[in-house]
Amino acid sequence: YAARNVRWRTLTAWARENWPGLVVALTVTVVAGLAVEPALRMLSDEAILVGISKNLFASSSPTFTVSGKNYYGSYWDVDVVIDQRPPLFPFALSLVHALVGYSHANAFLLNLLVLPAFLLVTYRLAKSLGGETFGLVASLLVVAHPIVLIAVRSGGFDFFAAFFALLVVKSLLDFARGGRPAQLAILWMNLCLFAEVRYE
Repeated sequence: YAARNVRWRTLTAWARENWPGLVVALTVTVVAGLAVEPALRMLSDEAILVGISKNLFASSSPTFTVSGKNYYGSYWDVDVVIDQRPPLFPFALSLVHALVGYSHANAFLLNLLVLPAFLLVTYRLAKSLGGETFGLVASLLVVAHPIVLIAVRSGGFDFFAAFFALLVVKSLLDFARGGRPAQLAILWMNLCLFAEVRYE
């Protein structure tokens, strides 16, 4: 709704205005992708999320296998349940599976792809509060914290949830300053998406 008037000229003007944040976001993403080893760090939680995304990709159902049986060299599901967690992260991960094929490593790729957007939103939020330098420093300080890089290179939904929480804060600030219906629509969209990422 809010993006219906976006034109190429508007996008290039926006990129010229925010080029320092774009450079920082892309550079830090490349460094994080090369420097931090990806791993499933919370095995029960992250493995279940990957399993749900696999079932969304393969059978369009947000389920995971609780128990199964090996029968003539194949594993057959015996007990399958629908997960109680919100489904946005496994759904987004199933979209990555649809693009590049199924692999558990796609969870690491999804979180890494969210990192530049997270840094760019951090930059824009801080820039709107304190100027260009504050925006650059804020986006660099976010990734200076080790837990952020660990979450980015894991297979969990923690970083995904942090990204949507930041989007909610940014869109709330934009709406408080502007008060336009399009900004309210973006705020509500981000709130609805945030509600579908985590259950805490």
